[in-house]
Amino acid sequence: MLAACLIALAGCTGTGNNSTPSDPATAIPAPPSSPSATAGNAAVTLNWTASSTATAYNVKRATTSGGPYMQIGAPTATSYSDTSLTNGTTYYYVVSALDSAGESANSTQVSATPAVPTTSLAACNLTSPAFCDTFDEGPTGAPGREGDLDSTKWSVARLAPQDISGAGGAVSNPVEIAPIPACKASFTSTSVYPPHDTLICDPSGTRGSQLLTAVAIQNYGVDSYMIRQPFDFSGRTGKIEFDVDDGAGYQLLGGYPEINITQDPVAAPTFQEFSNFETGPVPQNAIIVKFSEGGGGACTPSQASAVNVTVYKGYAPTILPQSGTIGCVNISPGAMNHYEIQLSQSSIDIYGTDHSTDNGQSFTNLHKIYSAAINLPFSRAYVHIGARNHATVKYGFGPDAVFHWDNIGFDGPVINNTRSYEIPDNTTMGTYQGHTPGSTAPVMNLGYQLQDGTVNGKPAGIYDPVNKLPPFQFKNVNTSGAISALLSFNAFLNNSQSAADTTWGWQYRFNGGTWITRTLTPLEVTAINNTLAVGGAGSGGNISMLVNVAVGDLIDGTNTFEILPLNAPMNYPPVIANIDLTLSH
Repeated sequence: MLAACLIALAGCTGTGNNSTPSDPATAIPAPPSSPSATAGNAAVTLNWTASSTATAYNVKRATTSGGPYMQIGAPTATSYSDTSLTNGTTYYYVVSALDSAGESANSTQVSATPAVPTTSLAACNLTSPAFCDTFDEGPTGAPGREGDLDSTKWSVARLAPQDISGAGGAVSNPVEIAPIPACKASFTSTSVYPPHDTLICDPSGTRGSQLLTAVAIQNYGVDSYMIRQPFDFSGRTGKIEFDVDDGAGYQLLGGYPEINITQDPVAAPTFQEFSNFETGPVPQNAIIVKFSEGGGGACTPSQASAVNVTVYKGYAPTILPQSGTIGCVNISPGAMNHYEIQLSQSSIDIYGTDHSTDNGQSFTNLHKIYSAAINLPFSRAYVHIGARNHATVKYGFGPDAVFHWDNIGFDGPVINNTRSYEIPDNTTMGTYQGHTPGSTAPVMNLGYQLQDGTVNGKPAGIYDPVNKLPPFQFKNVNTSGAISALLSFNAFLNNSQSAADTTWGWQYRFNGGTWITRTLTPLEVTAINNTLAVGGAGSGGNISMLVNVAVGDLIDGTNTFEILPLNAPMNYPPVIANIDLTLSH
């Protein structure tokens, strides 16, 4: 009887042609082992150890520990990226294995909570950054002229140099509306005026937060973003790093990005190379780098490079001769390129990569695209990123120029000895000539007109441009420890029918005190009268002003500021814009 039972049991082992679930060829796989979940920015990356017979895996997710779980993927590899998640929410995951026999039990549960990463000074591709903005901290909670940017880090200036003042007081630094692509869930407008032309976009999938800039100002318009902390490259070669989608399809006659490195904290610097390209306020001492599709004719339309790097000394420009053959980078619409500027007082080298294929997570083929010898009269400067609109409407590129930026930074010593305050942009709406012949368009006036009381029956004062305004206010000023103060602003004085001279200027006062006269210096007169630029190009009456202010004229708290024109032509009234007050301590 025992033998019979043993024989019977042996038959249950599946020998011969009879298969049972214990046959290794058809066994349900074991659950994946050693699962892990790593949180990222709006994403979680999952990894696990393979099951020996598995041909695929089911990835399942829940928002409650223990489930219920929902299947979200069926990869054949032993990893999976779950994207487009909500930062701050904890997600729970299990993984099962599949083969021809069926599906295993679930693995042990793992969890992760995606979050916006804290800005790290190890970012921006720099070993020892002095400044780095990855925009991952998101929009500021106190927006000003800077839009979503932090006004303690950035000063934003917008300028319409060709149309800054309208005859009869029609406009003051006008800007039309700018169409923008989708950027962030909390802001759904598709066409914007400042400051919403400067947004920090939500991360999406593998793409991190990026800065969107949209400049609708035509005829050499610029949205300029100055880092308030100086870049110091004294006795060394410093590095400036940034990413930008340089394949937007505009080219030089439409719009393009640039980097301005100015000795002084001037607003909205521009350049003049030839004829009227580009009219506006040139810096006194600076180096300006443009990045353009086609590389100014040296590259193909699907490539970009640095173009006509220009050095300014005493407002006089020199286009640097390129050392060697110009290099080009491959670009693609909507894709980021990474650029690096290596700068000393005697040389500049510019490197670029081909466009990223993974939303700016990595870049390939870093190589030199520009090199030149220079002789800079300064070794400490202010770095501006510029989003320029030469004339997108005129040349058929559309109503504005939109760029995305990321990982903007520079190395060197950290210099943090200033406090800055600003006057908000004027936001008065008006109507002005459109850029389609015979048309008019609504505009927002960003600047302020100044009247001297001699024309149009208007009393002397500041105008919006139609209505007289009360004095400006610099709020929350802290004068403790201040050893100097500097007032900066863009200004327009009409020199088209009469040459500027050293009697032109302004009268200003703080807090109802004594009026102080600030006239143009001989060098400023030379700059504004069009005698320095290549080919006779001029500033179009524009100048970026720097005015030293006595610290004793300032108080803690709110400071009033009044300014009037002095001996300036009034047929096109003077305009000022982008007004900052900086205290050094």
